[in-house]
Amino acid sequence: MYENNNQHQGYGNGTYYQPPQQQTYYPPYPPQQQGYAQPPQYQQIPPQYQGYAPPVYYAPQPQYVSPETAEQMRMKQYYLNKRKEEKSTLMKKGFVIGSTLVAMLIIEIIVISFLQHSPYYSLYDSSAVFQHAFNIFAVHIMALLVPFSAMAAVLKNSSASPIVPNKKLSPMTTLSWVGIGLGVCLVANFITQGVIYLFEFFGYELTTPDSLTVDSPLACVVLVFSTIIAPGLIEEYCLRACTMSALKVHGKAYAVVAVSIVFGLIHGNIIQFVFAFTIGLILGYVTIKTDSIIPAMLIHGLNNSLSVISEILEYTSGEKVADTVTALLVLFWIAAAVAGAIYLANKKELLPKKEVVKKEPYALSMGEKLLCLLPGLFIPFTILIIETGQYIHHV
Repeated sequence: MYENNNQHQGYGNGTYYQPPQQQTYYPPYPPQQQGYAQPPQYQQIPPQYQGYAPPVYYAPQPQYVSPETAEQMRMKQYYLNKRKEEKSTLMKKGFVIGSTLVAMLIIEIIVISFLQHSPYYSLYDSSAVFQHAFNIFAVHIMALLVPFSAMAAVLKNSSASPIVPNKKLSPMTTLSWVGIGLGVCLVANFITQGVIYLFEFFGYELTTPDSLTVDSPLACVVLVFSTIIAPGLIEEYCLRACTMSALKVHGKAYAVVAVSIVFGLIHGNIIQFVFAFTIGLILGYVTIKTDSIIPAMLIHGLNNSLSVISEILEYTSGEKVADTVTALLVLFWIAAAVAGAIYLANKKELLPKKEVVKKEPYALSMGEKLLCLLPGLFIPFTILIIETGQYIHHV
């Protein structure tokens, strides 16, 4: 046994071995020179780059998607698909409506072709009774009622129900809306005259198709049916019922504007297009606001009655009486418009109600909806331009 363990653990002098400590090397710091100035070739680092450190690139790591973010992505895709589906539906409806307008023109051509090859063609240019009766049959029944009814059947599954708005209105409410509508029709006449004067300013005269004047009591009766009753009933059914019900599901304001465009196209020339589009706005607005087609039918018929009354009075009593009565009717319409506006304003029924409707993300605007409709109306617009050329004359 070792008696003194320290002697064997050390070097004999009783100390332990300790390895030499490695000291940190510090390079000598150069002495600072007095009056040292940096050479001119060295430039100061701009302030925006001071403290700049090069970017550190990391390998992309898989990111965790929270359930809320996944739900948002799902809803975004849902609304985008809904937007795409609505655009497709509007384009299809545009082509159906455009095809209806083309079918209307084709039917008119066919019926007139049959008339030209029949022994009754001479009556069309000589008899006011025959001409107005033929217009009721060829234009309103065959060319309008038949194709637009077929269009309503095709678009029934994607249209508002019922196709014909039939809400019951009080007599006072109906008369008030009719008065306002007639007042807007007077404004539409001024707008149309402005378009005519604009063309005249550039040296062109716009005209409209002429028809024979009445020359018998029977002709007066047939004129009332062809100009007042038939347009008021059939055109409003075709436009403010069949067409509007198909477009109303995409927005009420959009339906009013779009149907007014179609209403202008069925008249076949630029003058009547401007007038029909303008009064189409009030006819559509009244139909949407009242949810009834009756006020629009009355406005349409009474608006046409102004020219009919003037023509009948000119035949029966002379031009002076016709002008006087027409002027009095215009004053009466203005008064009716003011009275109707006051009555409906007091009942807070004149302006559209402010409805808090949450707009869906990525929803189509009215302009985008109209652009979706226009490709289907390309041919009708082309026909409108071609037919307008027949009624423009260089002065």
